Parts: sequence; C-alpha cells; structure tokens
Amino acid sequence: MAQELLLRGVVTSALLRHGAVVGVLGSAVVSAAAAVLVLALLPTASIGVVSAAVVGLVAAELLRRTGSVWPGVAAHVVCTTLALTLVMLS
Repeated sequence: MAQELLLRGVVTSALLRHGAVVGVLGSAVVSAAAAVLVLALLPTASIGVVSAAVVGLVAAELLRRTGSVWPGVAAHVVCTTLALTLVMLS
C-alpha cells in the first residue's frame, strides 16, 4: 500500500501535470525501475519487472480517471494475489 501511495499518490500526480501520456507512461517506467531494484535482490523475480510496468500503467490510468489512489491499490492487490497464488500452485 505504501508503494501505491508513493508511486501513484506522489509520482504519478506530479507527472500528470505534464499531461496524461507523461503521467501514465512515466508512472509505469518508475514502477518497472522499482521492480528492477527488487530484481537485484531477488533474481528469480524477473517477471516482476514486466508485471510492475503493467500494474503501473493500470494504476496510473485509474488514478487519472478517478482522482483516487484506491482503485490502483485494489488493482495492485488483485495482481499480487494472483501472482502469489500461481507461485504457490506451481
């Protein structure tokens, strides 16, 4: 939740001042960059970079359309839950 509040609440909101494309795509890039940092610590999480970018795109667009970080938080929770479930089932 702190990640969503920081990335979407602060970063995306700041980037949206430069337009929707910059805000949404910039947020995805920052999300992927954060995932790269995790990847450095946990090499088995390589798919996390791609999924972080996708979740970043979705959450940023939800913030842009709704004006609230909470739909993005919900999307992040759903994606994380699905990822953990798939890992546990494999």
